[in-house]
Amino acid sequence: MGGVTGRDCNGYQVWGKLSSGGMGDVWLARHRALALPVIIKTIRIDGDATLAQADQMMLHEARVMARLASPRVVRVLDVGHWRPEDGVTELPFLIEEYVDGIDLGEHERRRRAAVGRAMPLWAAALACAEAALGIHAAHQAGVVHRDVKPSNLFLHGHGDVKVGDFGVAVLPSGGPAGVPAGTPAFMAPEQFVGGEVTPAADVYALGATLYFLLTGRVPFDVEGDAKLWRAHATQPVVPPSMRRGSPVAPALEAVIARCLAKHPVDRYPDCGALGRALDEVTEVPAWTEGDGRRFWTEARMQPPPARSASTSVQTAPIRPG
Repeated sequence: MGGVTGRDCNGYQVWGKLSSGGMGDVWLARHRALALPVIIKTIRIDGDATLAQADQMMLHEARVMARLASPRVVRVLDVGHWRPEDGVTELPFLIEEYVDGIDLGEHERRRRAAVGRAMPLWAAALACAEAALGIHAAHQAGVVHRDVKPSNLFLHGHGDVKVGDFGVAVLPSGGPAGVPAGTPAFMAPEQFVGGEVTPAADVYALGATLYFLLTGRVPFDVEGDAKLWRAHATQPVVPPSMRRGSPVAPALEAVIARCLAKHPVDRYPDCGALGRALDEVTEVPAWTEGDGRRFWTEARMQPPPARSASTSVQTAPIRPG
């Protein structure tokens, strides 16, 4: 879709490219009739890949997302393929809702560049607790995400977290089971060898995500998939407090340690249980308008629109870190 900014894609006006990855591109667009901003994902067809294979990949992701009726999961709106007016190759595409915010990986990078420190303990734990709700909705629908990581968790402008990118998720009726898939820095040991992947693999990945948000580093920072697998499978994790440079509540470290257990049976059974554990150890102060604006200002981002005092979030059970 290069060079098609402003053109029409099956009723959507393409505004511009947001990012590119190893498999495809992500575009910002607008539904012409509804004037609704959306995200268009396309798969790049090259090498030995065929249009039919790319179509199947997009359809798989769309069907997985369509099963999940949760406000914590990015909604799928459409799927199909498009042929540019001046092109000869059809491009499979997926239309998703536009989340007006930023992914947690980018948020962490911007925050550290701006203020030189990681997210507060309570904010990181709360973000992962909200992500756990979306991932648990997937588990209840029989879906294992397999690629939970900061860049696949989207922080909305009002503070909500949504889970996206189900491209390598496993369906109960025969997704790409047995094929190693995911992002090695956040993968559970069993994923590296193509073993049985259960919801406990997503628990591991969300625990690794929380570790990253607290420390700015992944649990095992080594190069090469083989070395990463050995580290995930055999090496103990350095406690977050030793890498963060400031205390981390022992209860929160215990939650992370259980998430990162080497064997699935030693972890939380699913993200619902993990979310409840985070709720139990996280004491969140009253979230005021001033708190919200300071949070966004520190990250060098435009704060969300002002809200009335009556809409301030009040939540209860780690104090600000």
